Amino acid sequence: MKIKLRKVDRLFSQIQRFRFDYTCQKCGRKYNPESSLYNLGVSHYYGRSRENTRFDDDNVTLLCNFPCHRKWEGEERGDYTEYMINRLGQKGFV
Repeated sequence: MKIKLRKVDRLFSQIQRFRFDYTCQKCGRKYNPESSLYNLGVSHYYGRSRENTRFDDDNVTLLCNFPCHRKWEGEERGDYTEYMINRLGQKGFV
């Protein structure tokens, strides 16, 4: 299912890149703000198709588009869950 990006999605992504200082939260690589659009992706722990968490700061992190984003949303999903619990605490994660 392809998700249509709206103007507000692009603005939210820009805010998150600034919020996380253009730095991948998995590997720590810092990107230049001018090139971050292509290299860094806002990762939604709970898919962005869920409107109730689509723009929730606690549901997103910033990851390199490849390989970090792909790994955490795939084969390393458990590591992603652990990161979110550590970041938010068990109560905040639920």
